[in-house]
Amino acid sequence: MAKKDSSLRIQAYSIIKDKIINCEYRPGAMITEDLLIDELGLTRTPIRDALGRLEQEGLLTIKPKKGILITPLHFEEATHLLEARMLYETYAIRNYGTFIDERALLGLYQQLLVLSKTPTRVLSNTVDANLHHLIIDAVPNTYIRSHYQVIDDQIKRLKIRLRIITGVYQRRLSETQQEHLAIIAALLKKDWETAEEALRQHLTESNNTVIELFLSKLDGHEFAAVEGKTTA
Repeated sequence: MAKKDSSLRIQAYSIIKDKIINCEYRPGAMITEDLLIDELGLTRTPIRDALGRLEQEGLLTIKPKKGILITPLHFEEATHLLEARMLYETYAIRNYGTFIDERALLGLYQQLLVLSKTPTRVLSNTVDANLHHLIIDAVPNTYIRSHYQVIDDQIKRLKIRLRIITGVYQRRLSETQQEHLAIIAALLKKDWETAEEALRQHLTESNNTVIELFLSKLDGHEFAAVEGKTTA
């Protein structure tokens, strides 16, 4: 019975988190436990357990007698997230570059060489995510890795929401691929200083693109959602 309860909690957590990150539950929207029970087909107990975990991760806020507020995406928070990612990833290369899986790096490098000839957004995004996680996974400090995951989840949500409301999927596809190649090449040479600088430049360009898109929508209401709506 305990195993089944644990499985239901994990299921509830995974589904709700996925819906938040993919913006099925819109930033700033209010949802309810009853809505989640109906949509997930689960009981209140595993859903409440999942909501508690997701609140700790900053993806929502439980409002007693009101509902559940999906964390809004504000400009200041977005810049803080991007700054934190920069600090974590450059720190990882500077201090733990020697622990990055060299075989995995070679695999990513080969994939990028193929993609540079025939760019594909989906595969490029997969390689992008794999590279950044490979860098962080080299860090033995579990606190750093877990905190980075929280940041990464929020940045994914930000990018998905921007893509939904702007229609811009990815502006810098070929540039990003070349930047990734430069990062990996330096890592394979064990030139940590060059690798860190290449990563910093890549993240700076990526962050500037996100901020530019964000600012283009600040005059609207998408990122200044108010409480009180029970819609996704």
